Amino acid sequence: MEIDATLEAWLADPDRAGLSTAALRLSRKVPRVQARLDALLDDGLARALAGLEDAPDPTQEDDLGRCIWAAQACADAGKAVSIDFLAALEERAARDLQWWVPAARLHAMASPDRERAAFMALSDQVLPFVFPGDLHPLQVDALAVADRVFTSLHIDWMRKLTTFLGDTLVLDARCMGFWFWPHIDVVDPKKLQRPLGKVVEARKIAPGGRGMVAAYLTRMGIDPEAVLVGGTRNDRWLAALAIASIRSSG
Repeated sequence: MEIDATLEAWLADPDRAGLSTAALRLSRKVPRVQARLDALLDDGLARALAGLEDAPDPTQEDDLGRCIWAAQACADAGKAVSIDFLAALEERAARDLQWWVPAARLHAMASPDRERAAFMALSDQVLPFVFPGDLHPLQVDALAVADRVFTSLHIDWMRKLTTFLGDTLVLDARCMGFWFWPHIDVVDPKKLQRPLGKVVEARKIAPGGRGMVAAYLTRMGIDPEAVLVGGTRNDRWLAALAIASIRSSG
């Protein structure tokens, strides 16, 4: 995939349907994309997620999704949100298949106690049964802190946890959560290849889901073209943007 050509083609003729929350956040690290979005975005929260405006203070009176994204915009901008607020936000989001993981991630990134609790849970080498399509608290813990703690775990246990997490990839694609994006460098990529293949065969993945899978595969050193062939222009755009964001970060 030609990263620069794909980005430039989309920026010359942008499709607003491609402006997912994931794309907004990724644009922070690609200045030419961020500059183009400045003329396209009107919503204050969307602009904050793209780094174009100050992040609004989240309130529990907001609906759950908006509250989480406001807290995320604050975190991305380095603006502190109280740990008590984030703990309450995670409790509010618990068992919600769309919002539980990002709420737990926000809480764990701000709270050493929450990170420590997740590490302790992940150190207990017992894998629970999880019904297909559901989320288990241990999976949420892993998706909240894997980038920080997996390198401290025994390699064989880390591989088993990666396999355990693979079942959440379909949910990730349905929510367009980019849940695995912070963790690609610490999980065992071989354990994710098969479940990633299943994602593109699944029903009801969100627009851009193939692009997300393609971005994961590219970071794992696997050619994503087979996934993108069945996708849309916005899938290619999102994959290109994600990889460009890593390249811009050095």
